[in-house]
Amino acid sequence: MKRIVCLDRIYILLVVGLLTLLASSRSLAQTTWQWQNPLPQGNDLNDIHVFSSDSAIAVGWTGTILKTTDGGSSWDIIQSGTKAILRSLCFIDNNSGWIVGDSGIVLKTTDNGDNWTRYSVGSFIYSLWSVHFIDNNNGWAVSGTGKIFKTTNGGINWAMSSFGSNQFRDVFFSDSCNGWICGHFGSILKTTNGGANWTPYSVSAIHDFYSLFFIDSLKGWACGTGAIITTTNGGLNWSIQTSYVPGNSIFFLSDSIGFVVDLLRGYAVTINGGITWNHEPGNARYPHLFSVYASDVNSIWVVGQYGNILKSTTVFLNFQEVSSGTLREIFSIFFNDPLIGWAVGGTQNPPVTNDGSTILKTTDGGANWQLIPFNLTNAALYPLFFVNENIGWSASLDGVILKTVDGGYNWNPQTIVTDTAIIGMHFIDENIGWAIGDRGKILKTTNGGSNWFAQISGKVSMLWGIDFVDDQTGWITGAQGVILKTTNGGNTWETQTTSFPSMWFADVCFLDANTGWIAGGSGRLLKTTNGGSTWIDQQISTILQYHSIKFINPSLGWAVGSGGTIHRTTNGGSTWVAQERKTHYTLNSVFFIDEQNGWVAGDGGNILCTNNGNATNVSLSYSQIPEDFALYQNYPNPFNPSTKISWQSPVGSHQTIKVFDVLGRELETIVDGYYNAGSHSTLYIVNSSLTSGVYFYQLKAGDYFQTKKMIYLK
Repeated sequence: MKRIVCLDRIYILLVVGLLTLLASSRSLAQTTWQWQNPLPQGNDLNDIHVFSSDSAIAVGWTGTILKTTDGGSSWDIIQSGTKAILRSLCFIDNNSGWIVGDSGIVLKTTDNGDNWTRYSVGSFIYSLWSVHFIDNNNGWAVSGTGKIFKTTNGGINWAMSSFGSNQFRDVFFSDSCNGWICGHFGSILKTTNGGANWTPYSVSAIHDFYSLFFIDSLKGWACGTGAIITTTNGGLNWSIQTSYVPGNSIFFLSDSIGFVVDLLRGYAVTINGGITWNHEPGNARYPHLFSVYASDVNSIWVVGQYGNILKSTTVFLNFQEVSSGTLREIFSIFFNDPLIGWAVGGTQNPPVTNDGSTILKTTDGGANWQLIPFNLTNAALYPLFFVNENIGWSASLDGVILKTVDGGYNWNPQTIVTDTAIIGMHFIDENIGWAIGDRGKILKTTNGGSNWFAQISGKVSMLWGIDFVDDQTGWITGAQGVILKTTNGGNTWETQTTSFPSMWFADVCFLDANTGWIAGGSGRLLKTTNGGSTWIDQQISTILQYHSIKFINPSLGWAVGSGGTIHRTTNGGSTWVAQERKTHYTLNSVFFIDEQNGWVAGDGGNILCTNNGNATNVSLSYSQIPEDFALYQNYPNPFNPSTKISWQSPVGSHQTIKVFDVLGRELETIVDGYYNAGSHSTLYIVNSSLTSGVYFYQLKAGDYFQTKKMIYLK
């Protein structure tokens, strides 16, 4: 029952409201997408309950509920009936349990989590962060805006009380009378009458507390930013046990044995009630850890970012990964046939060691992905192109162009383009190809990459998308509305125009010299039937950011992007229909080899596949008002000098978006005002004093807040 908060979490939530921008009655394609990486799935897991060494249930983003009955060897993905964030769960025995999350959602099970019934605290404006039940009837939940909810009939109905504007994060009851709540700014509340009255205790205004645990009505602990504190008199007085373990979640098996997972990807254990803590620091390469729970000293489980699941069989926390697969961003995926494929990516802010790049290969259609050892560059790999099962190329964000001649098992650097990120790549055959990137850079090779020479684009903005239909005719797209066309192999490039001169065009796909499509920001999908002389707008929404587009014939195509968006068309783009959303992370690449077999890949190592890509549609209906708050990934990203930030709101309220640096320091406020229910966006123009690097932007609306990462390249 532990809750999480972390400023630098890379959150991307895209709720059902994105579909409302299509039409009130919409066709939802019933293509089935299955997880291939990471496994069992890649959504963030916020909480876990452990029944035994074999049995556990975890919950998280995109309505995720996971269950294992064999110690984590296999997992069932349970239907929750929602795509909302599920933040907390509580079981009182092996059968009866509850889950709470965003949009005021409450889920209840009476069969060990196999089936869930949906309830609500009465309004979808509340994001519920924690839930605690002491029996089948009496339970409590808290929100991030000082709201306390209580039920006396098992979660069917809830009574609400308010306690200022406190940002509550956790609630815990030791019995029907004694309970505690913790939150931001050192706030801890206590009740001795089942929540009829609450008494506040200010422990430390400099600390936020995210999780607490009591073994009886007197002895308890709490953790948060920079401290673990304890009480021996029911919370009347608290003392600091350690100030170097910033805890996200805390759990005790007894008055001696306890565990903490911290805000910096580490964990700690005590065997003497917290007098001393054995702390294992985190590592920037690893995902954040959000919740810890144990059934006994031989079964300690942790869940976290990107669906990460860890398990220890000893009290001294020798954690082994239960989940599997890479958790790095995947920027490109490419298949040679239904079995042989590759994916590349990495991390955009790697540590000092040379492990910022990721190369994966599969020989069984993605059922298994092999991580290829690689240390030629410390930067993420972005483009990927193969001309056969052996010969292919990739390139990095620090300008290194790479080639393989043995199917991707070994790579050799061909050239280094100083101070230029290489973003896109296309080859006609083993000899002729192009690479594009930052500052309008276009490079061409005629000898398989042994030599590269520059071509003049006439542009200074970043170039992202590239496609050729033969060795003479091709197109390039990029920032600031750039569309370039060549009919002489790139010796000269002519500018094509649209009605969107400032738009970011991320990808381009042509089937022949006449028919092609472009995908980009603000939900723009453009089509041409005359080689780009004119472009037809096929926009789906104003807030979606499309990163990749793929057509296999004039009718059938797919576009993917922010918030796990997958759209499909069967009529050349005249209409687009939404696929089921399986992830909240941005999808950066889509690849189909025929009408049925396709893959999508994105942030957090997300790779999903389908073998029924041309499934028929059934009619579903969606509301015109978003179901939940959602903050989308800025677009473009990386960016210079400006980027678009979009979000949506289910209700009218005062909303802010602020920018922070990597140390959590607030730099500026870019949104501050009242916004009606619906979809919104703003253009963020970088302050000239900012240096290149990683920054964070955070949306706050009532008790809802979400933070995302953006990268500024100066």
